[in-house]
Amino acid sequence: MPTGAVDGTSNGGVAGAALSSELDEVPVLLEHLRKRQAESPGFFYAMQVDGGNRVSCVFWADPRARAAYGSSGDAVTLDTTYRKARYMPPVAAFCGVNHHLQGVTLGCCLLLDETKATYLWLLDTWLAAVGGGRRHPGLLVTDQGKAMEAAVARVMPNTRHRFCQWHILSRCKQILHEAYAKHATLKADLKECVCVSETIEEFEVRWEFVLNKYNLRENAWLQSVYDSRQQWAWVYQKGFFFPELLKSQQSESLNKFFKAHFNAKTPLLAFISRFEQAMALHFEKEAEAEFATLYLKPTLKTPSVIEKQAAGIYTRAIFDVFQEFIESLGYHADKVEDGMVLTFIVAREEDNGRSYLVTFNQSDKQAKCSCYKFEYAGLLCRHVLRIFFMVGVRSLPDDCIVERWTMDAVASIALDERQLEPGISSSECLAACYDDLCQNGLTYAMRGAMLPDVYKVAKAALQKAFAEVVSAKNQQMSEQQSCSRQQDMLQHRMPLPKLQASKAPTKK
Repeated sequence: MPTGAVDGTSNGGVAGAALSSELDEVPVLLEHLRKRQAESPGFFYAMQVDGGNRVSCVFWADPRARAAYGSSGDAVTLDTTYRKARYMPPVAAFCGVNHHLQGVTLGCCLLLDETKATYLWLLDTWLAAVGGGRRHPGLLVTDQGKAMEAAVARVMPNTRHRFCQWHILSRCKQILHEAYAKHATLKADLKECVCVSETIEEFEVRWEFVLNKYNLRENAWLQSVYDSRQQWAWVYQKGFFFPELLKSQQSESLNKFFKAHFNAKTPLLAFISRFEQAMALHFEKEAEAEFATLYLKPTLKTPSVIEKQAAGIYTRAIFDVFQEFIESLGYHADKVEDGMVLTFIVAREEDNGRSYLVTFNQSDKQAKCSCYKFEYAGLLCRHVLRIFFMVGVRSLPDDCIVERWTMDAVASIALDERQLEPGISSSECLAACYDDLCQNGLTYAMRGAMLPDVYKVAKAALQKAFAEVVSAKNQQMSEQQSCSRQQDMLQHRMPLPKLQASKAPTKK
């Protein structure tokens, strides 16, 4: 556990009377978290206390959030939208995207300051709660800030860190409020530059256009934003996997949701309770999506073999997206290079002359498009599918199917093999094993509780496994008792009397 932490999983936290916090509602929150943990042993919470015995941060994650990280923790957003809004308490949430393109919460925190020390503690604590500190996300999206940037670099040195594009645009509106008020078209032009540009060249040209048109070239803040563009502008991130590049839309929708239901006078506990209700509703929607994936067959719209194959591979939500790409007959393609690697220019008239470059390797059926959709979304784009139809590729190559979006990802349960570190004490070993089994058990329960028939299978398998565990434990105890008896006999055995050589009778 990170320094300065009080772990609710081990001792239930500290009494509210022992704390002195600038936020009077912290003790109420801690009492709520204690009750949650009493109801669910898999519930995790911890808090950071500074040198003045004041609470700086409170983190918590319910069993569903901890289990969801295993399948949705490859790309994570630390959403601080709530903290920065005047109408909401200073709450932040770790968010991911599940197999059905639904947002999932991977942990929450009450963030009372934005120092590097607090962010270091928060990131360490979150990783310990959801992944045992072993697995870091491939991508972490946060708000822009030097303290956060330094903390991520230290705690997750191998994680790709980028800033939230939606937050950047929101800050533009706040800081450039005079220019926004003076020029009604500034917002649209800036959004087109950031969100519509598909190449770096387009982004650069449109950025220059905005600077010149609205006389913003000397704006120091806007220059600093431009200098960090590779960390937030999506056009620079297209070659990396990010399951929801439109994550900003989710943040915006959550922002609107809480703005509609809360204000600055809303008690913290009421906010947390409503937030938990919203998360429970998300879980129900996930269960509905799993049911649709496993039991409802989608309607095919074309005679394409690829469409039929995709319907049997992808989750229902992913297939619905992919099905739109299948209908790519409106695109025309011109072959510009021949040979083992074919090169095509793919376009359609409705796109105002925009075209994409697609290469196709005839030997291994590998295709690559200049739009990079497969790289950042894990799905083939319309342009590649159009070429597949042209060259006679009748099924999706294995390399073009990302398991994260498939039915196998829904049906499977990935149980981590935890390797215990050498040299740890017996109590630490027990705690590590317990935490590992709890994590795997949460994942098992999440999958097993989705449907009644699946629950019966999961329950039967659990009872069988429990019987095997009891049998193994009894056998080990029996062996230990037998070994103990043997050692006891050896320790208390009476020593044999020493044999003395008998003296030969003396001759008289």
